[in-house]
Amino acid sequence: MAQADSAYPHAMRLLHSDIRDRDRLVRSVLVATTCVIFGVLTACSASVSIGNSDQITKPDDIAVGECLQVSDQVDENGNVEATKVDCNADGLTFLAATTVAQGASCPTENYSHLTFAGSTDTLCLTPNFAAGKCYQVPGGANASLVDYREIACDAAPSTDTVVYEVTKRTEGGEPACDPNELAAGFDLPSAVGFCLTKVTQG
Repeated sequence: MAQADSAYPHAMRLLHSDIRDRDRLVRSVLVATTCVIFGVLTACSASVSIGNSDQITKPDDIAVGECLQVSDQVDENGNVEATKVDCNADGLTFLAATTVAQGASCPTENYSHLTFAGSTDTLCLTPNFAAGKCYQVPGGANASLVDYREIACDAAPSTDTVVYEVTKRTEGGEPACDPNELAAGFDLPSAVGFCLTKVTQG
């Protein structure tokens, strides 16, 4: 299973200072099921445990550019299950972006990450958002990596989460987004960018 980091002051740092206070996306930090809000996208972390042949129990179980999904539950030790899947699988998937030494930071604060018992490496993750889809993003003191998932655009979010719609996905880096949208770009495993709009419920 994967362990999610439990440092969770907040979940994402936005592009403009006025938006930054309202809508922050999450970065991962330690080993537990929580997230930390720093970048434009929610980054979280988790720790992995042993399971079926597709389960990821160490960074070498997945190649850079392949995709994984994280379970929506944690065990009593704060571990989550990470499983290798097709990148076009239903639901939210993450791209394996790169590995860094445990204790080191991923390339930017927007990347989530997984840590592994018995491994000295950390797996950095890029969200594989699809244009036209909505995603529940952890965004509060008690939010968790397992809260980060695809959701119906009109569905009510869980406590300490926010729903964002992906209005644009571009290959090649951070896109030009409308002023009321959030722009998020990732360089690894290959350059990709997203424009996000917060969904207002009711």
